[in-house]
Formats: sequence, structure tokens, C-alpha cells
Amino acid sequence: MDSAGNIIGKPFQSLAACEQMLQRAQRLVALRANGPQIGAGARELFFLELELDLAPIEQVSVRTASWQLADAEVALVASKLADAEVTAAYSAVRASELSEEEFAARLYGMARSGRIPSSTTATMFWVCVLRWASELRDADMAEQAYAILRSRFEGINNGWLRWARPRWEEQLEAARAQESAAASGSCWRAVARISAAL
Repeated sequence: MDSAGNIIGKPFQSLAACEQMLQRAQRLVALRANGPQIGAGARELFFLELELDLAPIEQVSVRTASWQLADAEVALVASKLADAEVTAAYSAVRASELSEEEFAARLYGMARSGRIPSSTTATMFWVCVLRWASELRDADMAEQAYAILRSRFEGINNGWLRWARPRWEEQLEAARAQESAAASGSCWRAVARISAAL
């Protein structure tokens, strides 16, 4: 759930992930209990809040502008900015401002350009990327999306996954199939319309 109360991801489904989240939450409480932070404490608190989706996304660039960021911090900032892009596009779908096909095409375009979100929106992102890559017969992107989804849910077996996994496999096989000129042309025109609007 983001700071506005929108549900944008599902909770962790493993004990280890829950324990890690508990440790982060305890550290967050400890940092906040000490009052306004300066120096290293302020930096740790900010990145912890960012990781937990508690930092307003519009403040990210301003807050980090004066810091020399480590590679991991750069990656975290980029992934959270991508989360905001995914969430904004999803809000547009809910408001009937964007079709589901346009939404999938937009996320596919993000993946192709390397704008990859964090675990917060990863499931929705890669499911849509796989779907659109399948439509475009983009086997490389479909294989990447499928591999990420498979790894993300390894060892987990619930009703939704029993329904979803066969469909992911079908989409992957469709992406690997011989390219259909008619289908490809239609999909690429849709992607072009979305790209022109970005």
C-alpha cells in the first residue's frame, strides 16, 4: 500500500521476508524515536523510509541531490521512481484514462528502456510485460519476465499461482513462436502511440 492508501502490491509470503520486514520496521521506529535526524542518521532514515514506501516520491530528487550515492542507493532511487510511474499508470487505468492494453504497452516500454520497479510493484509490472511481450513475439523480453516471475514465486503455491503459472507458460511459448507480421504490426502501432504520449 502506498502513502495514499492505494494497494499496489501483495504482502510477502515467506517467514524470512516477514522477519526482514520486522527488523526494518523496528529500525525505523528506533530512528524516528530519536527525533529529527542529521548527518548519517538522516540519510539512513530517508533510505529506509524510501525502501518501505514511506517517503513522498516528489521529495526523492531534492533529498538526494546533495548526496554522493552508492550504487545500491542509486538503484533503489531508480526503482522507486519506476514504482511511481507504474502506480500513476495504474491510477490512469482505474480512472478510465488508459486502457489495459495501453497500460501493458507502457510497462513493456519501461522494461525495454531499463526502468525497472522495486518489489513493491514488481509482480504487476512483470505480468504485464510478459503479456505484452507475448503479443509482440518478443521472446527475449518474455523470457526475462517469465524468469523473474518464476524466481519471485519459487516455492510458493497458492490458488492464484496455480491459475497464473500455466498462463505465463502459454505466453512465453507464444512469444517464442514464429512472428506473425499482422499481429506484430498492430501491437507495435499501439506501442508507438504510447511512446509518443510519454
